[in-house]
Amino acid sequence: MFRSARTPRLATAVVIAALGVSTLAPIASPALARAKTDDDAILRTDLPAALPASAGLAEAGFAEYTWGYMDSAAAEDFFIDFGDDADYTKAWQKTGYVAGFSKTWQPLASVGKPADKDDSTFITGAVYQFETAEGASDAIALVNDSLPDAEMPADYEEHEVDLGEEAVYTSFSLDGTGDPMIHTIMIREENLVGEIDVFYGDDFSARAEDQEDAAVELAGMVDDGLQDVLAGETPNLGQLAPIYEDGGLADFDDYLYRDGALTELYPGETADAASAREQTYVDSNAVAVYRVVQPIVASTDDAPHYGFSATFTSFASTHDAKAWLAQRPDELKAGAGVIDVEPYDLDADLLPEGIDAKDVSAFTYTMDFGDDESYYKIQVNVRVGELGFTTYLESAVATPGEDALMAVVGDIAAAVEQGGAPGTMQVPAATQDDADALAEQAA
Repeated sequence: MFRSARTPRLATAVVIAALGVSTLAPIASPALARAKTDDDAILRTDLPAALPASAGLAEAGFAEYTWGYMDSAAAEDFFIDFGDDADYTKAWQKTGYVAGFSKTWQPLASVGKPADKDDSTFITGAVYQFETAEGASDAIALVNDSLPDAEMPADYEEHEVDLGEEAVYTSFSLDGTGDPMIHTIMIREENLVGEIDVFYGDDFSARAEDQEDAAVELAGMVDDGLQDVLAGETPNLGQLAPIYEDGGLADFDDYLYRDGALTELYPGETADAASAREQTYVDSNAVAVYRVVQPIVASTDDAPHYGFSATFTSFASTHDAKAWLAQRPDELKAGAGVIDVEPYDLDADLLPEGIDAKDVSAFTYTMDFGDDESYYKIQVNVRVGELGFTTYLESAVATPGEDALMAVVGDIAAAVEQGGAPGTMQVPAATQDDADALAEQAA
């Protein structure tokens, strides 16, 4: 499992808060732009695909940048209160905000350090979805109108930018000296809002106009991504992974591979290892790969680790997906640190409706990190047409239960069937009970 520092919240809100303005920051996982289920529940959509891949940042002058943090939460949990402004709170809620996704990019050498404490330039990108285009427009106006009311630095400036159906571009520094400068661009396309925030650190010595050009270049990438999401021209894997509102903050929730190239590296992954992983995707005829990693929080304090991960791979054909399923045992055994791999005989009655037992395999194994640290895992691999997904539960105490795992698999199978997971999801009761039981066992 990834073990990364937690994500800074929406950059604009952090900056506004630092300036003394009472505001709220939305911080949730992706939600569907338009579609709903039969019971009118909001579904998530492929919002992470609207943000550029780390490798793409080089086009705007940010080579060697990779993700440092991500921020994903459930749709019910999308406000962080930086003040006690009841009027602002009510105004924001009236915009019909549904959910969003954000991530921060840093230079490779700075990954693992809090971005706002580092001297290097860092970038935060975000995508937000509203119930209507009018609500999205109201949200942009609300944020923008709040800035001039604050005690803004003398170098606060509003820029013209021709992006989206409407856009707002501001720049300023926290102390009014122009160093470091913060460039923020918000773009609206229909009911989606994209945002890019560039915090220019001591390492960026270019002239002010170069900073502006780079920020606009990044914002243009996000605008293109918003249009792709609205047109359905993305891999459409980002909406399938469950993000549990009452779980912990997701450690990872993004694409690993799309458009024929790696989008993100694993923490500490070498160039050779990344190249080998990319070749594996190419050889298997993978179209896109998406992964989510989220802890499940036990009810007791200081409980040992318990969490789940799901990796989704879309393939060029059903034949490729079947080949992937057949190769899973060998690939699992070849994994670094993987020991004690054993096939697991699943109870067929636990399989979600519509999934054939011949399209499922399951294993238990241990991930040995060394230094007497291990995670015990139970894993299920499922093929549905041209899609393959691997889901596991892991615990630092003992192997999680079959019922607990299949409850999560059931949530994923439902999301695949209806085209997206609900914007608000609770940890399945069987999974929560298993996390609590293992925490008690360790106590």
